[in-house]
Amino acid sequence: NGEVIPLNELPDEIKFEINGKKIFLTHGHLQRVKSSLNELEIRAKEEEVDICIFGHTHRELEIEKDGILYLNPGALQDKKYIIYDGKIFNQKTLP
Repeated sequence: NGEVIPLNELPDEIKFEINGKKIFLTHGHLQRVKSSLNELEIRAKEEEVDICIFGHTHRELEIEKDGILYLNPGALQDKKYIIYDGKIFNQKTLP
């Protein structure tokens, strides 16, 4: 709708569904992902999601554990992003 929401007004966690896949999106700082993924894994299981997307570490990651796909696209400052086509995620790099 073109509405701009200031970053400080966005929620820390968002859960939504695309093509029947439940997705949990978080920055990752609340789950202390720089230390380990344990708290993130617990949170993703609590939310009963298929996919968990996070950041904070600025390191690319794509792993599947206990039926949940964990994705970290890396750092936008490194010109990296992810596209979801409804079936798979593809990591891209800007020229």
